[in-house]
Amino acid sequence: MIQINENNNIFEIIITEPREDRDEEQFLNLLARLSDEMNFGLILEVSGEKAFSKESKIQLNKWFKLNKEHLRNQCLGFIRVKADAKNSDKLKSRAFSLAMPCPYRVMETREQASLWFTTGQK
Repeated sequence: MIQINENNNIFEIIITEPREDRDEEQFLNLLARLSDEMNFGLILEVSGEKAFSKESKIQLNKWFKLNKEHLRNQCLGFIRVKADAKNSDKLKSRAFSLAMPCPYRVMETREQASLWFTTGQK
């Protein structure tokens, strides 16, 4: 299941189980929309085991490559909320951080992530 909330151009994406077929499509549609957004932020929390399909992962990679400059110039930050401890090290990896063209953080809660955007991103 995917839930997308927007508040003051901060997009909060929550992906949980059970996963539904339309989740991937909704996520990719949001990315397409973000290609035209200015000064936006992203908060992403994913829980559960099921990953996106191989085809969707290819589309995600293409989108990030095509939009790298847009993200660098328009994305205020990308925050991953760690839903469980087992993925924490992967989310915090230096390689993952360096791959992001915008500020990247890992936080404990969505509330902390929202606060980061509203308090000047320190």
